[in-house]
Amino acid sequence: VGLMEGCWALKSVETEGKTTAAEQAGLRAYLRVRGDTADIYWHAEDEKQSWFEENMYLSVIWQAMYPDSPNGYWQAELSADDPIGRGYAFAVEAKDRLLLRITTFGAGESEYGELSASELTCVFAPVSPDKVEVMTAPAPVTVHDVEEMMDAIRDRATVLLAPGVYNVTEWINAHRGKDLGQWAFASEPHFARGLFESGFDGEPELTVAGLRQLTIASADPKDPALIVCEPRYANVLAFFNCRNLTLRDLVMGHTPEPGHCTGSVLNFSECSDATLSGL
Repeated sequence: VGLMEGCWALKSVETEGKTTAAEQAGLRAYLRVRGDTADIYWHAEDEKQSWFEENMYLSVIWQAMYPDSPNGYWQAELSADDPIGRGYAFAVEAKDRLLLRITTFGAGESEYGELSASELTCVFAPVSPDKVEVMTAPAPVTVHDVEEMMDAIRDRATVLLAPGVYNVTEWINAHRGKDLGQWAFASEPHFARGLFESGFDGEPELTVAGLRQLTIASADPKDPALIVCEPRYANVLAFFNCRNLTLRDLVMGHTPEPGHCTGSVLNFSECSDATLSGL
């Protein structure tokens, strides 16, 4: 394990026999190893997607983990305590070169019931810890409209809402059919991450899936922001498979006028460690 100790930065990726520099591919990734645990940060610019896996268990395996492995003597894999939708296998070629093979499991299944999967081999090189600023939680960000709010929602984010109205339904309608995933098509929801349109019968709602360490709060508790949705049968905000959530000093409900509704304000499914205060 000592061969991997420290911080590593992504240099290039190899797929289908082609090597592409990380910057050219629009990818940024860091690996940090401390003893028998490791953290991984990954950002794909074209997909506008980031994820951060923390305190994953590092185990050494002495046999080759996959065909044509460059190092049959020293191998390792990472595992988390909940489904993450990716598998990580390592091969250390030299002190300054580490190969990380990432297997990402897709949402579809084959005719035999097997999950589809794609693999990417990543070449990492050592980097000074002070260069890996992204491995620490980002600074809180203050947003002023629903567009900025949705852009800011991601792993480890602290999103502070300036006073005003944040209409989730308006945002869904603006992004439907463009860059907003459909929850109904997520056949493996435990592997899903990000924002999805859910709901049914023309009653769109927002599902936030697979995020960790997310805080949404009013920037001014004395003048709380208002988060609303329009369909009476929709949840204002729904969370699935999220961990370490904090919602604080917010007013939420259905709009445009008070009255009877059957949708929940907050809905949590298979989530853990949610803190709600001042709502």
